[in-house]
Amino acid sequence: EEQGPALYKCDPAGHYVGYRACAAGAKEQEALNFLQNKFKPGEGSPVELSEQDTVQTTIAALQSVLSADFKPEEIEVAVVS
Repeated sequence: EEQGPALYKCDPAGHYVGYRACAAGAKEQEALNFLQNKFKPGEGSPVELSEQDTVQTTIAALQSVLSADFKPEEIEVAVVS
């Protein structure tokens, strides 16, 4: 909490690890590959994203993994904080 929000992923065995970006579900590996390419260290990748940039990155990851273009009326985004 002292350093701001953090993201952790917990596996079924109870082990947890902190991440900069994470994915889960049927196409998890494809999404993780997209995120790894987006956040490669040393290539000008941002340390922190704004809320708007986070939403845009999420939609871009979905479009890439699902090979689909979303129209604004086809997608809803909720931000929980």
